Amino acid sequence: MAFRWKFRIQWRKQMIDHGTLLSIPFLKKSRFTGSDRGMRYSIYKIEEENETFLEAAACPGPFSVDFTKPELFTKKRFSFDDEGRAAAVDWLNELYEEKREFFEDVYIHPDKYYKEHHKTDE
Repeated sequence: MAFRWKFRIQWRKQMIDHGTLLSIPFLKKSRFTGSDRGMRYSIYKIEEENETFLEAAACPGPFSVDFTKPELFTKKRFSFDDEGRAAAVDWLNELYEEKREFFEDVYIHPDKYYKEHHKTDE
């Protein structure tokens, strides 16, 4: 089974395609979330001091962003327009490439990361 997953990981060059991410009008109202090969990500609108930004956030799996410890997230802000959306996609792809081995290991062996990544209510 691990061989099949490993093969799937190797044949794709980019995690997120620019055409995959939804439009700015969608992002005005909703959060875009996804996951691929061990990395969970989301892009959403942030409003602060009369300014609007896109914020991209990424974390390792195997859990959804709601059940992952906050300290495991990497975040970055971008302008709230099509250029910012494109920059967020590029940044997420670059982040994946930087941590590829780790994300692939999370994807292939999620049980290894259960206690380390799971957020618990204490």
